[in-house]
Amino acid sequence: MAVYKVTVATGDMAEAGTNNSISITLVGSYGESRQTTVSFLFLPGKEKSLSVHCGKDLGPIVLIRLHKWRLFLEDAWFCKDVRVTAPNGTLYRFPCYQWLEGVTTVEVREGSGRTHSNFAQGWPRCLNVDSVLELDSNIRFSRVRATNFTVPEYVAKHWQEDDFFGSQFLNGNNPIIINCCTTLPLKFPVTPEMVNGLLGDGTDLDKELQEGRIFIVDYKVLEDIPPDTIYGRQQYVAAPICLLHQGTDGLLRPIAVQLSQTPGPCSPIFLPSDDEWDWLLAKTWVRNADFYSHQLLTHLLRTHLFGEVFAIATLRHLPTCHPLFKLLMPHFHFTLHINTLARSVLINPGGLIDKGSGVTYEGLLLVVQRGLEQVTYTSLCLPDDICHRGMSNVPNYHYRDDGMRIWEAIESFVTGIVTFYYGEDAAVSEDTELQAWVMDIFTNGFLGRTSSGVPSSLQTVAELIKFLTMVMFTCSAQHAAVNNGQYDLGAFIPNAPSSMRHPPPCEKGRAFLQHFLDTIPEVATTANILVALILLSSQLKDRRILGQYPEEWFTEAKPRQLIQAFQGRLEEIRDRIEERNRLAVLRYNYLNPLETENSISI
Repeated sequence: MAVYKVTVATGDMAEAGTNNSISITLVGSYGESRQTTVSFLFLPGKEKSLSVHCGKDLGPIVLIRLHKWRLFLEDAWFCKDVRVTAPNGTLYRFPCYQWLEGVTTVEVREGSGRTHSNFAQGWPRCLNVDSVLELDSNIRFSRVRATNFTVPEYVAKHWQEDDFFGSQFLNGNNPIIINCCTTLPLKFPVTPEMVNGLLGDGTDLDKELQEGRIFIVDYKVLEDIPPDTIYGRQQYVAAPICLLHQGTDGLLRPIAVQLSQTPGPCSPIFLPSDDEWDWLLAKTWVRNADFYSHQLLTHLLRTHLFGEVFAIATLRHLPTCHPLFKLLMPHFHFTLHINTLARSVLINPGGLIDKGSGVTYEGLLLVVQRGLEQVTYTSLCLPDDICHRGMSNVPNYHYRDDGMRIWEAIESFVTGIVTFYYGEDAAVSEDTELQAWVMDIFTNGFLGRTSSGVPSSLQTVAELIKFLTMVMFTCSAQHAAVNNGQYDLGAFIPNAPSSMRHPPPCEKGRAFLQHFLDTIPEVATTANILVALILLSSQLKDRRILGQYPEEWFTEAKPRQLIQAFQGRLEEIRDRIEERNRLAVLRYNYLNPLETENSISI
């Protein structure tokens, strides 16, 4: 047990005191305390002292949070300063000198000046801090990428809204998991009585199901995944199911959430008509499940790991003079390097994801294993995937619309290359190097699973065009769509929490603000995940955007003409996206060809 001595001083001017409730939270480099009540009565010029008991040492105290609650009438309070003495005797001072009005929380940073220190002998000196958590807000990063930095601010303002929650399944980091629902699964017993009042006048659940305006997101892949501990505290994992409805305005909104795969008294179906905190907590559990689904499956497995398989097979089986080697190599630029780096610092035992997420390392491996078992060739080919998921006619689905245009541009480019070098189907089926390449991908990428529908051989020109388009799209546009928005949409942690510190609620009516705050990640976990998001969302100076081929692999005139036509088509797509974004409150720019790299290099 670590005990911190805290002294809170009120200013000495008239009316500085308050009879409202004041509580405090201590935030250290290694964790934070529980919210502790200071007092219900503060007099001008006086001090209040208390002890804050913590289950472990918090490390250097970097900030405090002062929480003001109005019991009956509003009574503003002027805080002079706060002093915290750690168990080891270190004194931390927090000059405040400001009024707290209404129901509010104010963060105050530690006031000690900073000096230089030597990071390494012979190096320029650096700021004497141990963590970015100790930096003043005014000198922290203001942005990490050359996109619309107002996105994290927009998220922080709108994350609780059902409209924004629904929109992320279309245009967020994980836009491939939502499906049109025409029949409710037995494991998700939503009744008409639960949701009819949410669907609008003159309709009901059965009608909306039949007419294709009900959608479902199911995180079954997370069922029984072992949870981890973070800083000695048990974390929790859920496998929720979420039902959404497309309103007459075209917007998707959640209408029901179940936090397990097994219905029953201990797994209630949460509804928008429930208490505010019950509903928000249920949606946040969905966002937590989506964090795992996105990071481990949509991002890691379906782009990085498959991209590496494509690259290795190309290097193994296609000689440098082969036209498909020349076509594909620019789309593997730096992929092997970034994946090797990820295995050493990001997804390794003790890496950033392991430290910052609520599943064990063994659980991480199991999620990817389960995900691979569910991958199909259909799901990797965007036109087929959109059709299979019943998402062809949903409005405001920018991932689909922008992605389809890029798919078609790649397909047109590939068609030109393939028909130039392969005059007929026999040329494809008799290309032994090509057939060895495809078999390598089938065997080592999809483990020879025929149920995936992934081909182990290619017999026709049309089959080759489709397969090559899938490979190039996966390594460029698909990765951009699921990578580039990670900081934008994940920097505000409640919108995409990487862990949950309380179990999923088994009954309604038990959630409230402090319980919610105690459930989402603490400061240190948040810092670990933000480091990962910053790294993953960075844009390197030597990046190569889609359609840029500085190495002139092709020497013939026709392929060069096809490259120019491809670049021209991408410019048209760019212009169309930027015109749409010019009028949008929240831009969708992740598939702008100017933001899309040729390869998976970050």
